Amino acid sequence: SLPVPYVASASTDKINFEAWRAFWHGGYGYWSTALWATTGWLKIDLGAGNEKRVQHYSIKGCYTQSPKDWTFEYSDDDVTWYVGDTRVNQVMNDCSILHFYNYINVASPHRYYRLNITANAGDPGGVVVLDWGLYE
Repeated sequence: SLPVPYVASASTDKINFEAWRAFWHGGYGYWSTALWATTGWLKIDLGAGNEKRVQHYSIKGCYTQSPKDWTFEYSDDDVTWYVGDTRVNQVMNDCSILHFYNYINVASPHRYYRLNITANAGDPGGVVVLDWGLYE
């Protein structure tokens, strides 16, 4: 699991492929939605008093289970979410490449960040995120 105060969660996940594994950079495993779920969200709670001003984020996917369309979202209360970035038709054909993206709301820190995946790259078996990074 992640170090305190970080808490990762997801809309669904497979056994042994829980949300926290997407943040375990260089570690074993990854996050995967439940079988046949081709959409879903992955979220990180940075903890009270530990808000971060994220300026960039990265995603590592793998072939047809990679996220293809998503919104990168932020919240201060885990109830109301705002879209900071939208991506469509992204291609991740190499499992070793970390893809970097700019995030448009860099003016203030937030406690919660979410990757809301609205389509994968075509595999009906689910969505896989090998790595998701947030950068100040």
